[in-house]
Amino acid sequence: MTLAAVLAIVFGLTAYVVVLADVTPDPRRDLASPTLDRVHDRLTTGGVTDPDRLDDARAVGPSGYEVNVSLVMDGLRRTAGPTPAQGASHASRSVGVEMRPGVVRRATLSVEVWS
Repeated sequence: MTLAAVLAIVFGLTAYVVVLADVTPDPRRDLASPTLDRVHDRLTTGGVTDPDRLDDARAVGPSGYEVNVSLVMDGLRRTAGPTPAQGASHASRSVGVEMRPGVVRRATLSVEVWS
């Protein structure tokens, strides 16, 4: 009977540790790439990125983390969010921005994520 109780406690603690390891944030985990995908989806309609929605796009970042979103085009930079911390996770991709009807220019969309 005592052995069964000890085994039950050991199995319970093992299960707890396994679950805790799965939900504990890992600082080495790449947070920027999936965040960039969500930010891109929030900013882009019909393949064209809307720079006026940068502030709204920050809302799709992971819970409990800070997010900076920037769009660079022709040397001009538009950003939303706090200044990124040293060592922030970073990802970027090329996007199209409509300058006026029918005129689309290439830009770089970047996100930085940190805790």
